Amino acid sequence: MTARDALTKNQLCVLEKLEAASGPLSAYMLLDQLRERGFRAPLQVYRALDTL
Repeated sequence: MTARDALTKNQLCVLEKLEAASGPLSAYMLLDQLRERGFRAPLQVYRALDTL
């Protein structure tokens, strides 16, 4: 099992967006990009970032 396998769905979504970004992203920029995946509140992004 890799470290990536241990991530939650939200953490994996945030990580994928960060990896695909060409520069830094704020939590609110991430939230805007992740709304179609069910993210509704900044806290969801902050929790994922905290773990990553």
